Amino acid sequence: MLQCDGTSYLVFSDCKGPGGCRVEGETVNCDTTGNTAGDRCAPTSEGKVRCEPNGGDDILRCLDGGLTSVFTCPTGTICGLVPDAGLTCI
Repeated sequence: MLQCDGTSYLVFSDCKGPGGCRVEGETVNCDTTGNTAGDRCAPTSEGKVRCEPNGGDDILRCLDGGLTSVFTCPTGTICGLVPDAGLTCI
């Protein structure tokens, strides 16, 4: 997804999920569910964590506008969401 900085367009976020980048009315939506380490993330996602897509074993964090692997789960486990615990290896 692109964003105008006043003089040019810059890549704001990668939209690699199946929904891609789409306009709905006056809103632009970016499906980031397919994004992985190295992909760009929006400033509103800075500091947030997520699992690598498709049952991956990495926990990713948005740092300085890009997704970075901050933890790799041990062999035989994947990143997942556990109620009251957040993202962890399961």
